[in-house]
Amino acid sequence: MEIKVKLNSYLRLNRKGYDYKTGLSYESDEPVTVIDVLKALDIPTGDVQTVYLNGKMAPLTQLAFPGDEINVFPGTPSGG
Repeated sequence: MEIKVKLNSYLRLNRKGYDYKTGLSYESDEPVTVIDVLKALDIPTGDVQTVYLNGKMAPLTQLAFPGDEINVFPGTPSGG
């Protein structure tokens, strides 16, 4: 089964083949932490500020299960 990952803002820029409607897929038959999913998909975790797992805010250490959806938001650069 798969875990869906949707990227927001500049995280999805320059991702070859990324479709904002379908996102990315991570194949797993077992629970895996959000951070492990992001690392496996080469998403720079240092740029991640907020994560939603199935519509609820979650830490990077939260377990994601097959069939779950992860939405990833970057931090907002401050203007000065």
